[in-house]
Amino acid sequence: MNDALLAVRGLRMSIDIPGSRERRDVLLGVDLEIAAGEALALIGESGSGKSLTARSILRLLPEGARMEGDILFRGTSVPGMDRRQLRSYRSSDVSMVFQDPRAHLDPTRTIGDFLVETLRACREMPRREAYSKAVELLDDVRITNPGRRMSQYPHELSGGTLQRVMIASALAPEPALLLADEPTTALDVTVQAEVVRILTELRTERNLAMLFITHDVDLAEVACDRAAVMYAGRIVEKQVASLLPSSAGHPYTIGLMNSRPELGRRAERLQPLAGRPLSAYEAPAGCAFADRCALVIGKCRQDPPPPLRRLPSTVAACHRAEDARALLTPATAAAPAPPASPPGTSATAALIEVRNVSRVFQARGSFRRAPIVAVDDVSFTVEQGDSLAIVGESGSGKTSMARMLVGLERPTSGTISIDGQRRHGRRLGTLDRAESARKIQIVFQDPYASLDPRQTVGAAITEALRLSGATDKSGLPGRTRDLMHLVGLNADLADRYPRRLSGGQRQRVAIARALAPEPEVLVLDEPVASLDVSIQAQILNVLAQLRRELAVTYVFITHDLSVVRQVADTVLVMHHGKIAERGLVTQVLENPQTDYTRTLLASVPSRMPTAAGAETAGLASPMVTDVAARG
Repeated sequence: MNDALLAVRGLRMSIDIPGSRERRDVLLGVDLEIAAGEALALIGESGSGKSLTARSILRLLPEGARMEGDILFRGTSVPGMDRRQLRSYRSSDVSMVFQDPRAHLDPTRTIGDFLVETLRACREMPRREAYSKAVELLDDVRITNPGRRMSQYPHELSGGTLQRVMIASALAPEPALLLADEPTTALDVTVQAEVVRILTELRTERNLAMLFITHDVDLAEVACDRAAVMYAGRIVEKQVASLLPSSAGHPYTIGLMNSRPELGRRAERLQPLAGRPLSAYEAPAGCAFADRCALVIGKCRQDPPPPLRRLPSTVAACHRAEDARALLTPATAAAPAPPASPPGTSATAALIEVRNVSRVFQARGSFRRAPIVAVDDVSFTVEQGDSLAIVGESGSGKTSMARMLVGLERPTSGTISIDGQRRHGRRLGTLDRAESARKIQIVFQDPYASLDPRQTVGAAITEALRLSGATDKSGLPGRTRDLMHLVGLNADLADRYPRRLSGGQRQRVAIARALAPEPEVLVLDEPVASLDVSIQAQILNVLAQLRRELAVTYVFITHDLSVVRQVADTVLVMHHGKIAERGLVTQVLENPQTDYTRTLLASVPSRMPTAAGAETAGLASPMVTDVAARG
């Protein structure tokens, strides 16, 4: 297209493997176009090539990378730019916002230092003028009291505020194109919604083009005008973003849509994509998606899929794209409704009993500063076999509550009883810890951080069994295999190290380790927050199966209300350390009683308005029409 601000044409990339003569393909012919003022979502699972595509646009290539094809910015070839042109292009035309703002901020320097230095470098402003402009930028991204924030350090700001600082920094050179690489993945739902609103407003005000990288289909629909779906280094579908739920045309896109838990209903079983995502270097000669596709035929395994071609409402690279629409169905039949009684009203004795628990931290650095109240006079009960979700934003106290339940932190006041074993504020002794471990275990958000990278999967599970004392020495190998089978892991993975597993496989290992002592309670602290949607669906199905087979009780910590609907019977909504609302999941999600719960629900991407200005009738987007014409 002649009017494209950015055009990526046939982008291919391969990378040298350190210590060998092998080269691996990572991109296999990517074509993208973005017009001025337009937002394009780049959707795909981990390893699909999304981030490499964005970095290629900035010509930030990995060591040993070889690139073919072309990237045109305002008609100028980016690979052909000399050093001076490239410096100008990076400093004034294109900016990037990364997923983790803390990884890109110097913890020893203030926010003001960071922004002023950025402005002076990219716009050659005098220091005083740069300071005033930095304050203005912080105000533009809706940061309250921007003058005071200038003197604060990164550790003094929340993740959402830091991400806004990074957006302000990216806007400092007044770029024409913003590359946003998973900018909201680690944020709470309300902060995520605010960041998306800010990006949408700034895009409209400044006629800013945006490439929005995400694995969240709902978020792509909300934040963007168009979507490109990527798998194994290729673009497999291009679509108007608002039409994705109703008109997706590639089996992979449809599989992503079907994997999502729904806020409005609980499915008996989610429909995850079979198998695991492939990287470009693993792609077979035919269609890379063939082994995971429900429509696969012999031709799919032999012949590469055709170029992107126009269908009634999309363009897709698939031999059977005309038949794929039949796969676009919600998850299987709704699961039976949870019990109709409110939490804590059964006549049976509670397995978990929390009474008037508070947790107070003394602020670091000075005893004169006011203490931080993480949990404030919280009481609740959980009965045997129930699943309780605790939801809230960062700082609401939900993780502190989880850590107190398993004994990793001590309550400042109040009591916690697990199956009749009462804890006050005292530290658990050795015998108490061993007894507690047999009753309650925890699964953390990041399985890689909780596994020893020097230990194989089998050794990690065997160690947990040995420490629990639940199995004698001769029975350890068999019990290890049983636990792997229980969480859906093949026994041949026992000799692999964590780095050779997918995120979903590592999380299954973490769950297997937690099950080794045969606990009555599993506390799950955001166990699917960082996983791709299809892997998330697999883990949620595993957890549902374990609950049915083992009658294990769950305390599920999350900020994702769609996950709450799928996994929990009852829910506590926490806000500023207190319980803002409690009740059955159906009651709280369908008839919230507090403004805070209503705000959480309104911030779920599926309930947010879609990107303004998206033309949905007849695929009117000129970019999609152009792709169809060329295909």
